[in-house]
Amino acid sequence: IVDELVASGAGLASKPRHTALSKADALDDETLAERRAALESASGGRVFVMSAASGAGVAAVLRALDREMPAQAAGVGAGDNAGPGHG
Repeated sequence: IVDELVASGAGLASKPRHTALSKADALDDETLAERRAALESASGGRVFVMSAASGAGVAAVLRALDREMPAQAAGVGAGDNAGPGHG
């Protein structure tokens, strides 16, 4: 995926990236640790472990994404689609 981002030439490769290993509830602890380590090595960064089914780890992913989001324009809150292009 990283190679595709670089090849796009649109500056996407320089954007913040978050990698998640999903379906963690379907893996035993040893396999989960191995796959997480492999993904961290391949991505060069932190890998979040989560399960959409059980909700485990989802809050940590959302907190990380929230920290990365640029501040919204004054008057536009979460879930508010009144920003540019939504009027």
